[in-house]
Amino acid sequence: MLVVADGLHDGWEASVDGEPVDIVRADYAMRGVPVPAGDHVVELAYRPVGWGPLSKVAAATGVAVVGLWGALAWRDRRDRRRRAVSSTA
Repeated sequence: MLVVADGLHDGWEASVDGEPVDIVRADYAMRGVPVPAGDHVVELAYRPVGWGPLSKVAAATGVAVVGLWGALAWRDRRDRRRRAVSSTA
């Protein structure tokens, strides 16, 4: 058993020799990876849970803000032109 002295949180993935393995609780609060005897390559990766939907929401919000900014700028420019035309007439 490989015990990593780090907190056990959602989002961690482990593989041994390229094959996915389950991460288990070790010593109450640490991460444990079952590893058979012998030489092996153990890989641990952290992929935060919820970042997939969060990035889509952030992108949609960015597009909405830019669109709103563009619409307001266009409306302001249109109103200035109307005022300029009406003041010269």
